Amino acid sequence: MVDEDDKPASNFGMKEEHLHSTHPHIQQEQSMEDFFGNSYNLLIEDGWNFSTYVTYDTQDDPEANKLLQEAFGIMTGEIKKFYDQTHAAVMEAYEFLVYKLEKNEDYLEIDSRSGQMLEKSPNFPNALLDQISSSITGFRNEES
Repeated sequence: MVDEDDKPASNFGMKEEHLHSTHPHIQQEQSMEDFFGNSYNLLIEDGWNFSTYVTYDTQDDPEANKLLQEAFGIMTGEIKKFYDQTHAAVMEAYEFLVYKLEKNEDYLEIDSRSGQMLEKSPNFPNALLDQISSSITGFRNEES
């Protein structure tokens, strides 16, 4: 039988207080805000699972996809800056990203090494998926 605390963290959609009570092994949490004022958290768990949970509110704005695509480019730079200030073992352990669009609850989970989609909700914008994937691939190519 698996103890609840021993399961891999599946933090998507959890409130911060709940996250800390159910996953007390989280060592570091850093909040950031991008150019557009959208906030997101970087979580490092045990130095092995490094996930970014991103929440954007589209506010039913027809320009939202364009702004989101621009924001992801800025966010990738912020993640790189965070990498540069973090131990190499954590960088090696970086596993996946989850993006969540707040307004309609659409989400994307993507492999941060390959940029390949792992899972997404049916209505997550494909253009945004392509932008995220190419940003990750470009970032990984810079590392090698």
